Amino acid sequence: MNDHLQPLITHCILTLGAPTLASIHLRAISLHCCLPPLTQITSIHVHQLPRNMMLTFSEMHSVLSGLPHLKELAVHGEITQGWPSHPSPIHLPALHALLICAEEDSQEGLISGLLIAILAPSLQFLIEDLVAVVDLQLFLGLSENQTRYSALHQFRIS
Repeated sequence: MNDHLQPLITHCILTLGAPTLASIHLRAISLHCCLPPLTQITSIHVHQLPRNMMLTFSEMHSVLSGLPHLKELAVHGEITQGWPSHPSPIHLPALHALLICAEEDSQEGLISGLLIAILAPSLQFLIEDLVAVVDLQLFLGLSENQTRYSALHQFRIS
């Protein structure tokens, strides 16, 4: 981890408030470091979380569920320490774009874990990069449910 980021990890960012903040891009810093509640956020990009900064599924569920206006979510690499077999759904009613990019050393199931957990009825753009066979099989099974991706306009997989 970068030594210059170490002091930030033990402290919360934005503790005095940021009521008009709409977009967050984090690299090597976890979402749970950003306070107060981020209810006005419309865009989040999370890149390369080190293992000691990964959220539990419960923490991730809590953070993402508190984002009612989130329109764009980009996840590059792992953000959680594993996926439950039957996760509680994360309702993101305003989500229009979802980008999930596994890293070469990502655990199997990163993409499928997010696809199972996130319910986004307004999703229009879905991009999946570095897809494992298990993720592709899951997507094909989920896409059979005609209401799950009823608003989807663009889908890219690689």
